[in-house]
Amino acid sequence: MGIVAYVVAGIFLYSLNLLLLFRFPGVSDSSKYSFAGVFLISVVIAVFVGVACRGTTRWRRDISTLLTSVAAFDAFIALSLFCMFASPEAQDLIPAKLKGTMSDYWPAGICLFVYLALGGVLLLWDKSIRKQMER
Repeated sequence: MGIVAYVVAGIFLYSLNLLLLFRFPGVSDSSKYSFAGVFLISVVIAVFVGVACRGTTRWRRDISTLLTSVAAFDAFIALSLFCMFASPEAQDLIPAKLKGTMSDYWPAGICLFVYLALGGVLLLWDKSIRKQMER
C-alpha cells in the first residue's frame, strides 16, 4: 500500500509540473497556481500515507527516490515536447491557438530544481544517518 501511495504521489508531482509548464488560453496565472496548490496538497497526503504504510525507518530514501525520479521524468518529457514543438514540420501540424501553450518554462524549471535539490538533500541526510548508526 505504501508503494502505491508513492506512485500516486509521483503521478501528482508529474502532473503538477506539466500543469506549470503549459499556458492555457483563458486561464489566469492565479487560477493555474491554485490548481497547482490542489495537486501539491494531494502529493503531501499521498506521501504521508506512503510513509505511514511503509514505516519511518527509510522515509528519506523513499522520498528522495520519488523526487529525483519525477524530476528526471519531467525533464525528459519537457525536452521531448520542446524538441517536437521546435521542428518546423510540427509547427505546421499544431493549430494556431495551441502554438504558445508550452511557454511557462520558469515555474516548471524551478519545480524541477526544487525536486532535485530536495531529493539530493534527503538522500545525503539518509546516508549520514546510516553512517552514524553503523558506528
